[in-house]
Amino acid sequence: MSILQKLQIFAAWIKQLFSTSKIEVYQPTKKYLGEDDLASYNGCRENLPLVEVPLEFLDDCIRDMIRTMTRPVSRSIGHSTGTPEGRYHTDRDVDLWHRQAGKNGIGYHFLLGLDGKLYLGRPLNTVGAHARNHNAGTIGWAYVGGMTRDMRSPKNTMTSEQIALAERLIRTLNKYIPHIEHQGHDEVGNTACPSFSMQDWLNERGL
Repeated sequence: MSILQKLQIFAAWIKQLFSTSKIEVYQPTKKYLGEDDLASYNGCRENLPLVEVPLEFLDDCIRDMIRTMTRPVSRSIGHSTGTPEGRYHTDRDVDLWHRQAGKNGIGYHFLLGLDGKLYLGRPLNTVGAHARNHNAGTIGWAYVGGMTRDMRSPKNTMTSEQIALAERLIRTLNKYIPHIEHQGHDEVGNTACPSFSMQDWLNERGL
């Protein structure tokens, strides 16, 4: 096989790779993300890191996502990843776990990293896969953690960075989705996730 033929095959492979979208891309995000991040966000490439939102663009990015969202949303559901306190996991880990469980990539719309970074999961216009029988009409978000270090008991392990990020996320959703309600996974399913009372947490912070 000649070098030219190899290049033609490679070019065709690249074209197919980037034209087969598993998750609908959110076009307005181009204002905030680079081409590599857009390719990951488009779901074209498996097992790559998801998209980290620069914190200075967080509010504007979520605002634009909400404004272009066509599916009705009335609730957000908070989760933990069910991983040990202090154990660092990346967005790539969560995406891989969900694919191994038979999902079409990460089931959450937002992921709060242990270091306070916010990652975009599924586009808001795409129904999530995070709460059985409660995916339609909801936005799913999760923080990394939720279990004791020995994995024996649920525990609210949110770091101060994650708490600040969760508050910012909830306030932004409240601002741009009128009358949105917020629940914990345990309120809609038989689970201890997210390892704390969402309603108490919201009330304590005036959310």
